Amino acid sequence: MTRSLFVIFLICTISCTGNTTENSLATPSTVRPAIEITCNESGQFLLQSTEKILQQLGFSNSDLTKSIRDFQYQHKLEITGNINAITYLTLLDQFKLPKLKKDEEVYIIEKIKCEKYGQWVQLYKGILKKIDGNIVKVQLKQRYGIKHNPTKQGISNTDWFCVPKRKYCYSEIDFQDWQGKHQFNEIVTFPKIDVFLAKIGIIPGIEEILQIKCDQ
Repeated sequence: MTRSLFVIFLICTISCTGNTTENSLATPSTVRPAIEITCNESGQFLLQSTEKILQQLGFSNSDLTKSIRDFQYQHKLEITGNINAITYLTLLDQFKLPKLKKDEEVYIIEKIKCEKYGQWVQLYKGILKKIDGNIVKVQLKQRYGIKHNPTKQGISNTDWFCVPKRKYCYSEIDFQDWQGKHQFNEIVTFPKIDVFLAKIGIIPGIEEILQIKCDQ
């Protein structure tokens, strides 16, 4: 998916979160801006991801609206206090992997199978050991299987084949499952493009990747 199409996706996702207006976001809050999820969990993931990224970038004010405004001011964006597409993409640009340091916790995409009625994702979780240009070395600690059912709602983090089905069903899987090639604690080389921060969260990270690789 191109960057312009991803912007359109984010705008649709944000509009799906409910009747969040600049006025409502301008009211100080000690927790986060009021937001009503009316379509699905995408808006909630976006909000949580934004909050985590802002904290890691040093915008740790307990008032999320103020943190968003401060970030927008610093990067010469329209100061609305709102989580719009341009603000979120700027956040991602400021939080790229090359800025990470050794021993950061990351997720690494092992495999994505894009299908018409859902996607299957295998990924590792590990400790970043080295960044060398477009290549990283990661010490593997866990392995996960994730089933994405785009027509469903909700999340299950106890079983990748959950019943009843949820939008995201995931659980830890053995390193030997599905013809696994690596072992626990093994240090493995991966393309940097297939890595994302564990701090962002497994579901927000997967949502973005599926939009790009599977157009879902």
